[in-house]
Amino acid sequence: MLYEYLKSIDALLKADIQKLAQELEGFPTQNLLANKNGKYKKYYICNGAHPIYVHKKELPLAQTLALKKFKTLQYEEKCCEQALLKDFLSACQKQKKKSLELLQADSLYSELLQTRLQALCPKNQDWASADYLRNPNHPEHLIHQTLSGHPVRSKSEVIIANALFLNQIPYRYECALQLNDATIYPDFTILHPATSSLWYWEHFGMMDNASYRDLAYNKLKLYGNHDIIPSVNLITTYETRTHPANSEEIDHLIKRYFVI
Repeated sequence: MLYEYLKSIDALLKADIQKLAQELEGFPTQNLLANKNGKYKKYYICNGAHPIYVHKKELPLAQTLALKKFKTLQYEEKCCEQALLKDFLSACQKQKKKSLELLQADSLYSELLQTRLQALCPKNQDWASADYLRNPNHPEHLIHQTLSGHPVRSKSEVIIANALFLNQIPYRYECALQLNDATIYPDFTILHPATSSLWYWEHFGMMDNASYRDLAYNKLKLYGNHDIIPSVNLITTYETRTHPANSEEIDHLIKRYFVI
């Protein structure tokens, strides 16, 4: 949870830094120097040459340059925070990858861990393991193995299935869903561990293909016509050749919607 939270902070910092950078572009090029002489405050404008004393009539310029100094310090502080946070997140990710490497199919520990993890049955595991009507189309494409023992069609679906499994979220893969006269097979049907409500997850993996994209949009329309709405009871993720599935994003979505 800490990693996901800090990732959100990193995104906020990035947005703040971009906003401050844009604001600073609108300020004058000069800088302000403040000094105190006895009980009097004096201000000078620095423009690369000798400082120029600011008279009372030029006070608005001094105020503008004071704001510039304030914004500049904010920008520098947030850049420093982001750099420190980046180092911390990188260290966290390296550590996280070490544990995930043990679950890879070629790991010497994978079979041992799979048996033990499956023994740690999540709540409502009976629902997940019960028989259900599965997608009968092209079973020969089910070539990728998941930690739960279910074969799936793509490596991206492996990422989603393993993330659900490791977070103990009960799911069914390609379980039949009847929508009036249409029978469809959502990639994942999920039983919410807290509310026991049904959620669906569709991963659209070829969104740079025009024909596939049209089918995806039609499927989303069909869902919407039956009150299955993104972010309400439907999760959607998307992929192209240049934008592959992101395991961090998938884990974040699971934490957001299902981990209380």
